[in-house]
Amino acid sequence: MANAKVPRFLVITYIVLAAWAIGYSVLAQPVNERTKDTAGNKPVNGETIVQQHCLGCHNLSKERLVGPGLQGVGQRLPGDKLTEVLLNGRGAMPSLPNQGLDNEQIKAVEKYLRTL
Repeated sequence: MANAKVPRFLVITYIVLAAWAIGYSVLAQPVNERTKDTAGNKPVNGETIVQQHCLGCHNLSKERLVGPGLQGVGQRLPGDKLTEVLLNGRGAMPSLPNQGLDNEQIKAVEKYLRTL
């Protein structure tokens, strides 16, 4: 086997992989630098957050989608009940902290939902 030639397609594959690895190591941006750019740009407008995180499963009307409609949710969940649902989730609904929202954003969502 000492005299066996490496097939041409393997040589080409090795060259392509080496070029990709070198290019990736030079051009790749570390994950912590990518997230650092967007960390300060979190929306704190309750309506915007609801559009981004809630409207996949809820309607703004009383009409049910996957979850119940959001219109009148402040009356259906008075006092701290709405806050509890937002912080802890309910049934299949994930909690807002698990969706990456901080306390300021959650308060903005609650304030907006109480206006519906």
